[in-house]
Amino acid sequence: MKKYLILLLSLAVLISATPALAFGGWGWKIGWGPDFEKAAERIQEMFERWSKILGIPIEKVKDYWAQGLSPKEIMEKENISENQVKENIKNLRLERLKEFLQKLVDKGIITKEQMEKRLEVEQKWMENCQKCKFYRGWFGKRGWKW
Repeated sequence: MKKYLILLLSLAVLISATPALAFGGWGWKIGWGPDFEKAAERIQEMFERWSKILGIPIEKVKDYWAQGLSPKEIMEKENISENQVKENIKNLRLERLKEFLQKLVDKGIITKEQMEKRLEVEQKWMENCQKCKFYRGWFGKRGWKW
């Protein structure tokens, strides 16, 4: 009987913990659930990223998002070629890589020469990328695959 009681209690704790942890903790702080400020920041970053990748103003991106359109559907509606998007993605990725590597140089982790060599390697990889295409990932999350 004792074994069954312990098993039942541990199962109850596990079941109650799963949703609580999924929504940002146990709710011991004010504002149960996800951090809406962080969520809003992520949405704004997504709009900015889509705007840069698609090469259209951010307000248009927001309008299309409000209509429920995916980046691929926006491309079709705006007559944006896949090659243009690939080039924008490569440029954005290279820009972010440069910023990251520069931070490593500033902290003394790598040298300027190592940074330049790494940039060359990354550029070659990006130029030779044959599998760069749009995909639909888990849970309907859309993105660009390298």
